[in-house]
Amino acid sequence: MHFVWAAAGTDRGVIITVYEPDPESGTIPSAGGKNMTCVICKQGKTAPGTTRMTVERGATVLVFRGVPDQVCDNCGETYWGADAVDRLQEMLAAPAQSGVQVEVREYIAA
Repeated sequence: MHFVWAAAGTDRGVIITVYEPDPESGTIPSAGGKNMTCVICKQGKTAPGTTRMTVERGATVLVFRGVPDQVCDNCGETYWGADAVDRLQEMLAAPAQSGVQVEVREYIAA
């Protein structure tokens, strides 16, 4: 499940992903580079890949290409790690502050 929230009057949004614990072990799966069973379709396995992410912040629309993630081989659901999300927030700050309306960027790791 994904929940996206942005406070009114701010330029920062929050993306929360909720993982269902494994019923046998009680552990929570990790998208940090390890394959896991997809929590959306519960059929596929994730594998490292890249995806395109579109972010809207106020009047600014940015498209990031080549964002590292885990992708479900069955339904295509993507899981981003904390490092990628933090880096995307950094990459979004300057264009949003400078008044850019639409921009396409390649993801560049920190």
